[in-house]
Amino acid sequence: MTASRRSLLRWGLQSVAALPLTRRLSPLLAALPEIPLPDLASFKDRDDEEFWQAVRRCFPLDPQVVYLNNGSLGPTPLPVLRSLADLTREIASDPSEKMWGPLGNRLEEVRGKAAALLGVAPDDVALTRNTTEGISTVGLGLGLTPGDEVITTDQEHPGGAGVWQFLEGRGVRRVTVPVPLPPAPWESFLEKLEAALTARTRVLALPHLTFGSGHLLPLREAATLAKQHRLPLCVDGAHPPGMLPVDLQSLGCATYASSSHKWLLSPPGTGTLFVAAEIRERLAPRVFTGTGFTGKTARRYDDFGTRNLAEVLAQGAALDFHRAIGPERAWRRIQLLTGHLRKGLQSIPRVRILTPLESGRSGGLTTFALKGIPHDRALELLGKEAHFVLRAIPELDAIRVSTGIYNLPEELDLLLSAVEGIVA
Repeated sequence: MTASRRSLLRWGLQSVAALPLTRRLSPLLAALPEIPLPDLASFKDRDDEEFWQAVRRCFPLDPQVVYLNNGSLGPTPLPVLRSLADLTREIASDPSEKMWGPLGNRLEEVRGKAAALLGVAPDDVALTRNTTEGISTVGLGLGLTPGDEVITTDQEHPGGAGVWQFLEGRGVRRVTVPVPLPPAPWESFLEKLEAALTARTRVLALPHLTFGSGHLLPLREAATLAKQHRLPLCVDGAHPPGMLPVDLQSLGCATYASSSHKWLLSPPGTGTLFVAAEIRERLAPRVFTGTGFTGKTARRYDDFGTRNLAEVLAQGAALDFHRAIGPERAWRRIQLLTGHLRKGLQSIPRVRILTPLESGRSGGLTTFALKGIPHDRALELLGKEAHFVLRAIPELDAIRVSTGIYNLPEELDLLLSAVEGIVA
């Protein structure tokens, strides 16, 4: 370990804690209205560290924790927490009239904001609870029968693979195509994808960004292939919304399920499901309440009956927060942080990065393995250095790092110092 990184670990967390960050979570929740927030609009188009320090002050992160797991669950910023608290109190003041009256009518505002972010019409968007629910709605609604085939990858998230595994037990054949780990070329993936197609193939179900290795899959090429064979492309889009700009119209998928509680930093239990008009007649909803299921828009897939309205409406506040920062500016920040991390990892012996380093091939997830050190042992050793929150990827014997807009370069330097120390 270099002398500079040794000294970094010595003062690391104390230094990060001394930065102008918000305080610990519990006192914050007790005094949400009193905490002053930075005026992000006053920075206009600035993209410097002073602006990102101001963004960081909007998050109630414990300064003793280095939170690098945005890919599992993003921290909810204070403006969104305030909105959630206000909405919860308002509903509690007059529950039935508020729920099915003026507040319930605001669902369409949230739907419109989500649709604008994804580049589609409001009629195409259902307000779901998470990606898993969206994919399950699609998988169970397609009416697949024994002998039909579904093509997926070998890097499906368990929540995304679950419905296909269930259908496999009912006689549907699931075909998995391996995602190439570096340095394998991308062309091999598309070739294997096309080779897997048969006359019995009914669905092409792919992740936009793999949860394990952080690959951005070539969706446009996959969509072209799907259209040539008259197949729906059903996408697990858990990660890209909020991480990078997404235009579903240009991607050409039939369905796209996502979780807003990841990179969009919405409260847990919020998500979206895009369903293109041409597949809605074929795709049956999973829940039937009243006559909601008879509708022709994607609203038929979020008619669950009574639900936590405050959470759904707070998703609108999260979309406002994301829009105030700007999708392009957020994406630049995430790329800057991932570049900083990957450059540091490349300089450390025995580190193998499993995420593609080529431009346009990955997002805000970086997965790496340590030669000679199992991932669980590596996480144990890292935990002795500092309270890092990371994601284990047992399938690859690797560790995943998520770099969110609230992260600081100093935090990544702390992690690099710790990795360098345990491999030395």
